[in-house]
Amino acid sequence: MEENILSFQDLGLSQPTLQALERRGYGYPTTIQQEAIPPLMDWKDVIAKAPTGTGKTFAFGIPMIEHIDPEQPEVQGLILAPTRELAIQIGDELRELLTFHKGIRLDKIRTVILDEADRMLDLGFFKDVTRIIERVKNRKNLGLFSATISQEVMTVSWMYQRDEVEITVEPKEEDRPDIAQYAITVTPLAKAETTLRLIRSQGYHRVIVFCNTKHMCQRLCDEFQRTGASCDCIHGDIRQSQREKTMQQYRDGKLEILIATDVASRGIDVEDVDCVINYDIPLENEYYVHRIGRTGRAKKKGVAYSIIGNFPEQAKLDEIAKYSHYQIQPVVLGDDGTLTLQEVKAPVIKKRFR
Repeated sequence: MEENILSFQDLGLSQPTLQALERRGYGYPTTIQQEAIPPLMDWKDVIAKAPTGTGKTFAFGIPMIEHIDPEQPEVQGLILAPTRELAIQIGDELRELLTFHKGIRLDKIRTVILDEADRMLDLGFFKDVTRIIERVKNRKNLGLFSATISQEVMTVSWMYQRDEVEITVEPKEEDRPDIAQYAITVTPLAKAETTLRLIRSQGYHRVIVFCNTKHMCQRLCDEFQRTGASCDCIHGDIRQSQREKTMQQYRDGKLEILIATDVASRGIDVEDVDCVINYDIPLENEYYVHRIGRTGRAKKKGVAYSIIGNFPEQAKLDEIAKYSHYQIQPVVLGDDGTLTLQEVKAPVIKKRFR
């Protein structure tokens, strides 16, 4: 792996791909792209761990497109994703890379990619994934891309990869999204009112609010809609056609607030999200990273808030901050809508005397 790669030209990509990247304004590869594209171009297996929002789609999508033989009529590449939304999002992104490639027909699969591999296998798709991989008889390489490497991901790697290139991209300042993170502590009954007042007082017009359960997601959406808020929700109990319609309205700016569960939110990749709000503190540390990664994209500054309603939520958020090395600042939302940093008092240590 050569060091000091300055641009996509240094990766030896074809002119049509370079034109498409230039058209989208991508002049410089991210760390995961620098690390993953060369071995995938050499038909090597890759297992890559990289944070959300660091450009993993292009890291595996560019080599796959470069390998396509337009003279072959069969399917040549396969990408598996855990949700329909993410699959649609990947398809849309890679379709833009094909702008200057003519007559490409995806046949005779030689490359298989598992995106969000940890989440896909965690959702119970292990047998389905392995069955698909085993049916790709002419596979030349397998790429596993994920924000975390779970035991299930390692098992798939052990079963199907040979001499794989292992890539671990730690969050770096140049790759890590610029996201200011705050926590607001309120009583449990005041969480909904505080969340809506926060959105309105700060003038946010494109917001994602995360809940842990389908029930809470729908309940909060109904409550917001009763106040006249421009919002809708996506979760597992909503028909796929309606979820896609809601997502399109959100992308088009016709919805200001999107309320979602973690599973349904995979594939949300909208560059201009003003802020992310954790209405419920996520149950898994990795979920927090995925959630806030929906803002602060395309080198823009983002902001994320966590609404804390009880001590267990505060304890969980403290654990997340320690795990992810994030600084989450406590703030107070005033009655007039002003946000004030809350002074954290040191614990009082009482001495015991005999």
